[in-house]
Amino acid sequence: MSNQIKEQGGHKYLTPGILQEQIAKKGNLSPRELGKFISARTLLEGGNDKMATLLDPILPKTGLVALVGSSDTGKSAFLRQLALAVALRDKTFMGLPLSLTHGRAVYVSTEDDQRSLAFLTRKQIRGRSNGIEEYEGLLYLFEHDGLVDQLDELLSLYPVDLIVLDAFSDLFEGRLNDSQFVRAFFKPFHQLTVKHDCLIVLLHHTGKYRDEQVPSKHHVVGSQAFEAKMRMVMELRVDPIYSEKRHLCILKGNYLGREDKKDSYVLTFDDDLTFQETGERQSLETLTKLPNAGSDGAGEKSTGYTQEKCETAAKMRNEGKPLADIAEALGYANKSTVSRMLKKFDGLS
Repeated sequence: MSNQIKEQGGHKYLTPGILQEQIAKKGNLSPRELGKFISARTLLEGGNDKMATLLDPILPKTGLVALVGSSDTGKSAFLRQLALAVALRDKTFMGLPLSLTHGRAVYVSTEDDQRSLAFLTRKQIRGRSNGIEEYEGLLYLFEHDGLVDQLDELLSLYPVDLIVLDAFSDLFEGRLNDSQFVRAFFKPFHQLTVKHDCLIVLLHHTGKYRDEQVPSKHHVVGSQAFEAKMRMVMELRVDPIYSEKRHLCILKGNYLGREDKKDSYVLTFDDDLTFQETGERQSLETLTKLPNAGSDGAGEKSTGYTQEKCETAAKMRNEGKPLADIAEALGYANKSTVSRMLKKFDGLS
């Protein structure tokens, strides 16, 4: 660093080199230790007015983020599709801009073996015209012993934009409700993202019956330390009425405004395990599954209303059928259940 005093606008500024020399004279800090300190001025000179993102505005360029949800929502398929988009250097993903540095990704799989992933990947790329050689940019890893060291060694030679860990619960061997164990687990992974300037996405789960409630970061299974360590948390949720629809909900985003988090991104999910954007957004408040009501009017746990029942109820109502008759035809105990179902269906259709 230059050992001189800079002058600008009538004010004199110490360069970082001068500042470090002055600190060194008053203590016994080594040059390496001094190098750990960065002035706010240095940050401001090299900073940017916009947060660097991998997927704008949702995913940051670096750090730890999580995709959570209940079972059978397509979480793994969604993350495989994201990893493929990165490796194939797509310009967008789910209608949002992708900003890539290396065009490479690593997918760590704990649940699917090589044969399974070959089958699943073939399904997901049916609509693509890329040559087979273009898929070199996506690496799968099935051996998890010494995972951090394996990734560190790889990234030193082969930097990537994205690492997917599918799934967190298989990699974590501590007590999930103990924040100390959770923080200790994440520390080396966070250091990897800093050292190699990449993003790590972890797949995790929400608690039982949580999809009957409004999406919330507090529904993530395990310690609050899991959510606290994430720069961003997303939930993938099945639509309460239309089985082919999915909702990508932003539950936490350290650098996102409230407007970015109040509505879901509405997607479709097809038989090839592929997601497509619809361009629609939907309030998180509408994504609850209404339970069927018992004879005493109390709610019971259920899988929610089906699209078929909602459409049948709406058709019968339009034909002038009383709510009591509709409830009897659909097997519900009382007409209030049908009334709530129709209100929800009318709000989403």
